[in-house]
Amino acid sequence: MSAGPVPRPPSRVLRLLLVALSSLGVLALSQSALSQQSTEKPQNIPLPRPSGMSTGGIHAPIKDSHSRPITAGGFVDDAPVVFVDITHQAGLDKFHHRSGSPETSTILEAPGSGVALLDYDNDGWLDIYLLNGSTVAATKGAESAPRAMLFHNNHNGTFTDVTDKAGVSNDRWGFGVAVGDYDNDGWPDIYVSNYGKNRLYHNNHDGTFTDVAEKAGVALGGWSTGATWGDYDRDGLLDLFVPGYVHYDLEHPILAGKGGVPEGACQYRGVNVFCGPLGLLGESDHLFHNNGDGTFTDVSLTTKKAARKLQWASLSATTIVTAVSTCSSLHSPTITKLSIAMTVTPASPTFLSKRVSAAQRFLSSVGAPPSLTSTTTDFSTSL
Repeated sequence: MSAGPVPRPPSRVLRLLLVALSSLGVLALSQSALSQQSTEKPQNIPLPRPSGMSTGGIHAPIKDSHSRPITAGGFVDDAPVVFVDITHQAGLDKFHHRSGSPETSTILEAPGSGVALLDYDNDGWLDIYLLNGSTVAATKGAESAPRAMLFHNNHNGTFTDVTDKAGVSNDRWGFGVAVGDYDNDGWPDIYVSNYGKNRLYHNNHDGTFTDVAEKAGVALGGWSTGATWGDYDRDGLLDLFVPGYVHYDLEHPILAGKGGVPEGACQYRGVNVFCGPLGLLGESDHLFHNNGDGTFTDVSLTTKKAARKLQWASLSATTIVTAVSTCSSLHSPTITKLSIAMTVTPASPTFLSKRVSAAQRFLSSVGAPPSLTSTTTDFSTSL
C-alpha cells in the first residue's frame, strides 16, 4: 500500500495573507457592532437642559474672492444690501447728541436720551422727534443748551427740521420721551423726562405744541427717566407713570477724592469711573392720574399708604440707609417690608455721615417716626 504525497506546509506569504484576511474580518465585525450601538438610543441618560442657544456645529469659514471669511464678520462686495445709511440724504444729520463732557466724570453724563416716532400732524406719515442731553455749563446758563429736534416727514424719504415752528426744543437735559393722546382729541402729545423740570407738550393741531407741564401738574423736578402712558384704572383716559433715577446735586457732585469721598473709591476693575449709583439716594417714582380736564393728580402717596404702615419699630439705628437703591419700592402697594442696609463701599466717616443725614430726611418724608429719623450712628468705629 503506497502512501499519497505528503502535503507541504503553507508558504510564508500564504500564512501572512491568511492573517491579514482574518484581521480584516475581525475589524469589519467590530465596526458593525459599533455602528449598531450608535444607532441605538441611550437609555435613562438625562438630556441636557435647554440653554437658550442653538448652534449648527463648527464649520470652516466661507471665503470670498479676496479670501475674506464672510462667515466670520467679513464682507462680500457684491452681496445684496439690506440696510443703507441714508441719514445725510434724509436730512437727519443736522442733529448732534450731547451729554456732558467726553470725560464722563459724573453719573449724570452717562445715560443717553431718547427718540419718538409719531405722526404729530396726522398726515399718515411718521415724523421723528430726537431728544437731546445737555452739559453742566448749559444748566448753569454758561453756554447754549443742546436742543431736541422735531423732523417732519416730507413723504419722499427726506425730513425737514420744524423744531422752532413746533416749539419743542426742550432745552433741558433730556432722558426720555413718551407719546400719548392724554386729552383724547385725536392728536398725539409729547411728555419729556428731564433732569430738572419735565415738559408736557400739548398738540395744538396746527403743527405747534404748548408746554403745559406746570398747569397739568406733571413738571416735577429732580431726575426723571423714561415715562410711560397707560390707563391703569381703565377709565378711558391715559394716566402717566414717571420713574425717577437717583437724587443728584450738580452743585455738590460726588467725585472721588473730593467732598469726603476717598481717592480711588469709584473704580471698576482698577479704572477710575464716575461715582454712583451706589451711595446715592433714589429719586421717587410718580404715578399721575388723569383727571379728564387737562390736569393730573399725583396718586403715588395714595398707593404708598400700605408702605407707610411698615414696621418702623423693627428697624434699628444700625440699619439707617446710606443708599436706597430703588425708592420705587416704597410706591408699590404689594410691598410687605422695606429692606434698608448700609452700604459696604469704603468711605470716610464724613462722607457716610452726609449720606446718613440725607437718608434720615428721606425716611422722615415717607412717614418714619422721629425716634428713627433722629437716631445717629458713629460710623468711625465700624469702618
